[in-house]
Amino acid sequence: MVAWYRPGSPIFYLLFPLGLVAAAINGLWLAIVFGILGVRFRDVPQTVTTLVQVAFFITPVMWRVEMLGNNRWIAEMNPLYHLLEVLRAPLLGTYPSASSWTAVFVVTGFGYIVTLILFVRYRSRIAYWV
Repeated sequence: MVAWYRPGSPIFYLLFPLGLVAAAINGLWLAIVFGILGVRFRDVPQTVTTLVQVAFFITPVMWRVEMLGNNRWIAEMNPLYHLLEVLRAPLLGTYPSASSWTAVFVVTGFGYIVTLILFVRYRSRIAYWV
Protein backbone atom coordinates (compact mmCIF):
# COMPACT_ATOMS: atom_id res chain seq x y z
CA MET A 1 0.00 0.00 0.00
CA VAL A 2 2.86 2.37 0.81
CA ALA A 3 4.52 1.70 -2.54
CA TRP A 4 1.26 2.36 -4.38
CA TYR A 5 -0.01 5.48 -2.56
CA ARG A 6 3.31 7.00 -1.38
CA PRO A 7 1.83 8.98 1.53
CA GLY A 8 4.93 10.97 2.45
CA SER A 9 8.49 11.81 1.69
CA PRO A 10 10.83 8.83 1.20
CA ILE A 11 13.03 10.21 3.99
CA PHE A 12 10.41 9.03 6.48
CA TYR A 13 10.73 5.48 5.22
CA LEU A 14 14.29 5.38 6.57
CA LEU A 15 12.86 5.50 10.10
CA PHE A 16 10.82 2.34 9.59
CA PRO A 17 13.80 -0.05 10.00
CA LEU A 18 14.58 1.59 13.36
CA GLY A 19 11.05 0.88 14.52
CA LEU A 20 11.31 -2.65 13.21
CA VAL A 21 14.55 -3.19 15.16
CA ALA A 22 12.88 -1.79 18.30
CA ALA A 23 10.00 -4.23 17.86
CA ALA A 24 12.40 -7.15 17.37
CA ILE A 25 14.43 -6.21 20.44
CA ASN A 26 11.28 -6.05 22.53
CA GLY A 27 10.07 -9.32 21.08
CA LEU A 28 13.27 -11.00 22.26
CA TRP A 29 12.86 -10.16 25.93
CA LEU A 30 9.15 -10.96 25.78
CA ALA A 31 9.91 -14.39 24.30
CA ILE A 32 12.46 -15.13 27.01
CA VAL A 33 10.16 -14.05 29.86
CA PHE A 34 7.11 -15.89 28.56
CA GLY A 35 9.26 -18.90 27.67
CA ILE A 36 10.53 -19.17 31.24
CA LEU A 37 7.08 -18.63 32.69
CA GLY A 38 5.55 -21.03 30.16
CA VAL A 39 7.76 -23.96 31.08
CA ARG A 40 7.27 -23.33 34.79
CA PHE A 41 3.51 -22.81 34.75
CA ARG A 42 1.62 -24.84 32.17
CA ASP A 43 -1.35 -22.41 32.04
CA VAL A 44 0.74 -19.47 30.82
CA PRO A 45 0.40 -20.20 27.07
CA GLN A 46 -3.41 -20.05 27.29
CA THR A 47 -3.21 -16.90 29.38
CA VAL A 48 -0.83 -15.27 26.90
CA THR A 49 -3.19 -16.14 24.05
CA THR A 50 -6.05 -14.40 25.83
CA LEU A 51 -3.92 -11.39 26.78
CA VAL A 52 -2.70 -10.93 23.20
CA GLN A 53 -6.28 -10.87 21.96
CA VAL A 54 -7.28 -8.30 24.59
CA ALA A 55 -4.16 -6.23 23.81
CA PHE A 56 -5.11 -6.22 20.14
CA PHE A 57 -8.48 -4.66 20.93
CA ILE A 58 -7.17 -2.02 23.36
CA THR A 59 -4.27 -1.01 21.12
CA PRO A 60 -5.19 1.31 18.23
CA VAL A 61 -4.59 -1.15 15.43
CA MET A 62 -8.05 -1.12 13.89
CA TRP A 63 -9.07 2.30 15.21
CA ARG A 64 -7.44 5.71 15.45
CA VAL A 65 -6.28 7.36 18.67
CA GLU A 66 -8.17 10.53 17.73
CA MET A 67 -11.41 8.62 18.30
CA LEU A 68 -10.71 8.71 22.04
CA GLY A 69 -10.97 12.51 22.17
CA ASN A 70 -10.15 13.76 25.66
CA ASN A 71 -9.41 10.21 26.78
CA ARG A 72 -6.29 9.94 24.60
CA TRP A 73 -4.31 9.30 27.78
CA ILE A 74 -5.67 5.74 27.72
CA ALA A 75 -3.70 5.03 24.56
CA GLU A 76 -0.68 6.94 25.84
CA MET A 77 -0.47 4.57 28.82
CA ASN A 78 -0.39 1.52 26.52
CA PRO A 79 3.21 0.55 25.64
CA LEU A 80 2.00 -1.37 22.60
CA TYR A 81 0.58 1.87 21.19
CA HIS A 82 4.02 3.48 21.27
CA LEU A 83 5.66 0.45 19.70
CA LEU A 84 3.06 0.46 16.97
CA GLU A 85 3.44 4.21 16.50
CA VAL A 86 7.20 4.03 15.84
CA LEU A 87 6.40 1.47 13.14
CA ARG A 88 3.32 3.14 11.66
CA ALA A 89 4.24 6.85 11.66
CA PRO A 90 7.13 6.63 9.13
CA LEU A 91 4.93 4.64 6.76
CA LEU A 92 2.24 7.33 6.99
CA GLY A 93 4.73 10.08 6.22
CA THR A 94 5.27 11.59 9.68
CA TYR A 95 7.91 11.41 12.36
CA PRO A 96 7.15 9.28 15.41
CA SER A 97 6.78 11.48 18.45
CA ALA A 98 9.60 11.80 20.95
CA SER A 99 7.28 10.50 23.67
CA SER A 100 6.73 7.31 21.66
CA TRP A 101 10.47 6.73 21.27
CA THR A 102 10.99 7.49 24.96
CA ALA A 103 8.27 5.03 25.95
CA VAL A 104 9.76 2.35 23.70
CA PHE A 105 13.23 2.85 25.21
CA VAL A 106 11.86 2.80 28.78
CA VAL A 107 9.81 -0.35 28.17
CA THR A 108 12.80 -2.01 26.49
CA GLY A 109 15.14 -1.16 29.35
CA PHE A 110 12.67 -2.22 32.01
CA GLY A 111 11.90 -5.42 30.13
CA TYR A 112 15.53 -6.41 29.82
CA ILE A 113 16.16 -5.71 33.50
CA VAL A 114 13.24 -7.94 34.49
CA THR A 115 14.36 -10.58 32.00
CA LEU A 116 17.91 -10.55 33.33
CA ILE A 117 16.74 -10.88 36.94
CA LEU A 118 14.35 -13.69 36.04
CA PHE A 119 16.89 -15.57 33.94
CA VAL A 120 19.74 -15.28 36.44
CA ARG A 121 17.51 -16.45 39.25
CA TYR A 122 15.92 -19.44 37.48
CA ARG A 123 18.35 -20.55 34.75
CA SER A 124 19.54 -23.57 36.71
CA ARG A 125 15.96 -24.84 37.15
CA ILE A 126 14.72 -24.40 33.57
CA ALA A 127 16.08 -27.78 32.44
CA TYR A 128 14.14 -29.53 35.21
CA TRP A 129 10.89 -27.72 34.38
CA VAL A 130 10.98 -28.90 30.77
